[in-house]
Amino acid sequence: MNINLKDTLVDDTIIVQVQPVLEQVQTVTTHFDIVGNLLWDNLFAPLLFGISIPLVYKFVKKLLKRYNLKKYQSKIIREDQYKVLVNNVCLEDKYFRINKINDDEFIIPFPETREKKLEELGFRKVYKKNKNQCLHNSLYNYISKYYGEQLTYRGENYSIPEFITRLSEETADVFIHEMHQAKLRFNKYLYGIYDVRVDEDDKCEISVYNSDYFTYKCTVNLYNALATIPVKSCFPDFNVNVAQVRPFYNSVAVGGFVIIDRGNGDELVTGFRGENCQSGGYWHFSYDETFTEDDKSDEDDQPNLMTCLRRALSEELGILRKTQEKCIPTSQITFLNVGVIRTAGNDNRLEFEVCSFVRVCLSEAFTLEDFIHGYRFAKDAEIETRCLEFIPIKELDKFISTHKISPESKHLAQTISLLNDFNLLGTDKEGYHEILEANKQ
Repeated sequence: MNINLKDTLVDDTIIVQVQPVLEQVQTVTTHFDIVGNLLWDNLFAPLLFGISIPLVYKFVKKLLKRYNLKKYQSKIIREDQYKVLVNNVCLEDKYFRINKINDDEFIIPFPETREKKLEELGFRKVYKKNKNQCLHNSLYNYISKYYGEQLTYRGENYSIPEFITRLSEETADVFIHEMHQAKLRFNKYLYGIYDVRVDEDDKCEISVYNSDYFTYKCTVNLYNALATIPVKSCFPDFNVNVAQVRPFYNSVAVGGFVIIDRGNGDELVTGFRGENCQSGGYWHFSYDETFTEDDKSDEDDQPNLMTCLRRALSEELGILRKTQEKCIPTSQITFLNVGVIRTAGNDNRLEFEVCSFVRVCLSEAFTLEDFIHGYRFAKDAEIETRCLEFIPIKELDKFISTHKISPESKHLAQTISLLNDFNLLGTDKEGYHEILEANKQ
């Protein structure tokens, strides 16, 4: 089924392969540890303290799930253009935790020669002043290490600060040109990645700093400009050492697929991206939002991935927050991995992605017609996607091989296909049952 917003032909685009990047591998608990912990937590301890025998059934079910997760982990797909840093191999809730670095931010200011024009066109200045120069110094040191103190760019010589200013001017010129063409462009605070690591509790902690959209586009252009400068050991020989290239990781996206069962088994909902947004002209996630300061938890006012994901469902698919209570229990939301996107073409970029998937549970309270109606009137639907397509999960491999699909979406689709093979996606009925139980309380 295809939900069209517009009747538009798609030009062919060539996917350019890039060099593979290094990969960090998470340490995994042994089979003996898993079985031992499960026996104690779910069998011996309950019996010791007089809890009923029927819990044995729950133990066996969990043990089989862990076994399947181990099999799935050994077959995780690796892609050259999307590199996974950390996998949530046990599909645990709240596996990824966000830690805000309060003293570090990275903002490239508007160039003085373009500042007035940008503000006249409504491209607002969201920053005040950098709290410190730590990430600026990190950027200068990294460029200096590979290119020296003087760079030749488009036939002219620049110091590193002059080079960054030149790129900020070119970035501003693009925005000015696009806004003169009545394209929607605005500036806002974003979160950048400071570090990603698995902590002592075996949870993944993602540390973030403040940046903004103008800075993100500047560093995208900076990355492309550096790639044109021939050196022996240049930046495009890229690796995923986060601490080394923090200033280039100043945008985080939270994206993923909706899984839905319309009566014929599980299907993946994929969107075709419009030319005006990232990954334009490719099949992509059902939802994909940039992680911003709007995405803070109501409980502690801290950056929260779940808040961003629920905002994405509301703004891009039209499943409003109140409606999500009827069709998407929290247990049907899985944050699967974090990784780095590296694309090739005219708009090369480095960007962090948090990949997820969500099961939408259809019922009398939320029907397929409700889903389609919500998408048609979603706030950002027409900006982000031209249409949605329902792909049976059992046919994902065929779809991937015959369609242009963004690297992060391709990786996630292949991983979901594997999870489905190991019966790890849950079911619509299980999710709906949880909603009914929650409503009774």
